Amino acid sequence: MLKPPYSKKLSRSLFLLSGLLIVSGTANAGYSIVRVKCDKNDTETRIFINNEYKGTCPKLDIPVKAGKSALRAQKKVDDEHEQIFVKQLNVVQGVPQRIDVVLGAVELTASAKKARQRAAEKQLRQAAQADLIAARSGDVDAMAQMVQRYTVGEGIAKNLNKARYWQQKRESVLAEMDLAAAKAGNITAMTKLVKRYEEGKGVAQSDEQAQLWRKNIESANAQAELTSAKAGNVKAMESVSKRYKTGKGFEQSTEQAQYWQEKIDEVKQQKVAQAKRKEIRKEIDGISYTRFLEGGMEIISEEENPFAITLGGPLVSASSTLLDVISTPINMTRQVYLSEQLAAHASAWAKPDSMMAKAYQQQQIRNEQSDDPLLASR
Repeated sequence: MLKPPYSKKLSRSLFLLSGLLIVSGTANAGYSIVRVKCDKNDTETRIFINNEYKGTCPKLDIPVKAGKSALRAQKKVDDEHEQIFVKQLNVVQGVPQRIDVVLGAVELTASAKKARQRAAEKQLRQAAQADLIAARSGDVDAMAQMVQRYTVGEGIAKNLNKARYWQQKRESVLAEMDLAAAKAGNITAMTKLVKRYEEGKGVAQSDEQAQLWRKNIESANAQAELTSAKAGNVKAMESVSKRYKTGKGFEQSTEQAQYWQEKIDEVKQQKVAQAKRKEIRKEIDGISYTRFLEGGMEIISEEENPFAITLGGPLVSASSTLLDVISTPINMTRQVYLSEQLAAHASAWAKPDSMMAKAYQQQQIRNEQSDDPLLASR
């Protein structure tokens, strides 16, 4: 019995011998032998030379005419899938060669690809018909789809004239929608109309109409700012005053411009007055008073008793008692003064030129010039 190495050598020898025998019979016809070998797991793989079926694996010896040829190995996986191996051959007369088939990944068969392509084309045709029906009913999104479909021939025959028709139709419908919204006061729609009339997009080109809608935009913005100004918005007040001064958005009116400027000054002065009152309140809150209780001294604020000072019990020390006696009336006087200021009408600060404001200023000057330390402290 021959050992494996001898068996392999014998196999190669037989291949060469058989090749020689076949070649000897085909040499005159210009052929050569091509041995096709597949993996043991790839049985039933069909072999084609130049699309002509030659048999199935695992092994085939095929006479192939000298020259260039195409070898194709095909293994069926299921009704829609297969594995393929393709190789271009350069066959030399009388020179045998061996091809080891290595199948590729699973893929769709040619017939399955065609079937799926037909199904996809059918879906596109159905979608195109649905878009056409919707476009005819006024759907602007469907109109846009029809422009695309007619431009590239997607689901329908390519037709650039129909593509332009649906583009113009869509712009016309959008222009009607913008006009309706603009008449209802929508500023964004007004802005779109200005551009449409400038470019003649969806409407007849008209510089006059474009200018009309620019004025409408200014009027709408002016009304919005007027509403905000009446609610107390200072920036809106400034804009309204400027509009009345220039006649932009409103009919020009010096009187109205001045009115809103005075409103602005009044609001700003009120803010100054509020800041002043806050400052005074903070100072009042910081003033403390002392009272003597049995066993020592206690500090209390005006929230507890802003004007009451009670002396009682033993003196803590001569120096502290003297300091308290001197400072307490001054602190009380200062608090009374600040409280009067805080209770004063806001116009005392909000309107510095008013009679009330001037009266307070004169009183303050007299107090500062007085020799009375209690008044001077005020």
